[in-house]
Amino acid sequence: MAKALEKANSAAAATGFPALIEFEQDALVLPTLLRATGAYREVSVRDALMQRLERGLAPLATQAAYEALGSQQEAAPYDLLVAAAQTPSVNGIAQVGAIRGLAATRRAEAIDVLLPLVRYGGSSYAVRPFAVTALAGLGNYIDKPARTRIAETLVALLRDPRYQVAMAAVRGLATLQAIEAVAAIEQFARGRVHQEAVVARRAADTLRRAAQPAEKGQQKQLQELRAQLRRLEEEVQKLRAQTA
Repeated sequence: MAKALEKANSAAAATGFPALIEFEQDALVLPTLLRATGAYREVSVRDALMQRLERGLAPLATQAAYEALGSQQEAAPYDLLVAAAQTPSVNGIAQVGAIRGLAATRRAEAIDVLLPLVRYGGSSYAVRPFAVTALAGLGNYIDKPARTRIAETLVALLRDPRYQVAMAAVRGLATLQAIEAVAAIEQFARGRVHQEAVVARRAADTLRRAAQPAEKGQQKQLQELRAQLRRLEEEVQKLRAQTA
């Protein structure tokens, strides 16, 4: 039912969600229900999620609630998500939800919260790979200087002693379409076991393919500029001939 309401994207579904959030008690259903509400940016849905959090939820449901709150973007309870993202939890489950929610807000200032969490010792081993993935996802919605900071951090994480973190950085660079990181990813692949090297090489190939249209576009622009320059030179020559 929750999935059907999520796909419905209707006013009726938005109206029905707050009551479902308030009264659903099935521990297996609740996480799916709460996560589905992320498709609706409604004040009533946001408020219902926050009230249910205040009443207390199991870890998986808490994770889903934080993710759904982050999907509210500009209406998300940013300070709440920041506090939860920085607070260790049982097996990192709730904390991961807050980190994902924080990235889902698409706010540039979330970078300064997420960057410390991805670094060695910044959060638990269970949390760091998810924080890397969230940080990379956020990079697709912010300006170029901030995106560059994220890409540089992910490249540095290719050297992380935890392979889960390093592999998350590889995937994150592909998500970020960080073409400038191809050489670093290929170098990473040369020192890894076969399974990890395959993932890294695929990421590098994906980035290389993404770069090709950009290169073609630049070549086309260069050709157009050269053509314009030739026309200008011809006009100058004509003017000189007329004044001679």
